[in-house]
Amino acid sequence: MKDQLGMPVRNILLNVNKLMELRNSARLSWRVTVLSRPKHSSELEQVMLRNLIVDAQVFGPDLNMDYLKEKFALTWNENAAKLFIKSGVNPALVASGVKAPGSNIAETVGKMNAAGGVKTPSMTGGGM
Repeated sequence: MKDQLGMPVRNILLNVNKLMELRNSARLSWRVTVLSRPKHSSELEQVMLRNLIVDAQVFGPDLNMDYLKEKFALTWNENAAKLFIKSGVNPALVASGVKAPGSNIAETVGKMNAAGGVKTPSMTGGGM
């Protein structure tokens, strides 16, 4: 279940017969505590991911693109294996300094924003 949910899972098995005996002999009460967590695909998470990627460009082009692709797919509630095609990047080109198309994420996002292609949710609740 950990692989499916992406988080640790702990199963607790209860003996129903013993539980009924305890309930009948001493009045048991149960308290359930629910901790809410924002889902990974909220609009705020999407904006924060975009800011993270743009801000991380300060450190240069050596970002872990596989990790960012997984995080992007998770944030947009998509399957990374289906969303991204495995491309064979030639290490010799990378070593020689030749950039792959789209390697400058900040520049790409800036161009898309300028062209109106990226819709950023309004933080004031006004929608897109």
